[in-house]
Amino acid sequence: GEKKMVGMLLCAARGRVLSQAGREPIVLLDDVDAELDSERLRAAWNLFASAPQIVATTCHNSVPETLPEVQVWQLGSGSLHGS
Repeated sequence: GEKKMVGMLLCAARGRVLSQAGREPIVLLDDVDAELDSERLRAAWNLFASAPQIVATTCHNSVPETLPEVQVWQLGSGSLHGS
């Protein structure tokens, strides 16, 4: 989990640098909850609290429940469904 958090810290730092330069990044986080317990996952979300847009993937339905505001899209049977 430490390597995952360091990678997310670097991603968040890069996003802040881009924001300060007047460029709003879209943050892409693949398999966001891999190797992270619920406490670390909450800390990771806090890193990106000021990000204007985040696209994150996960295989667990409980992960979006840890976010204050979220749009969930599910892929199944070759179709994409939003909720």
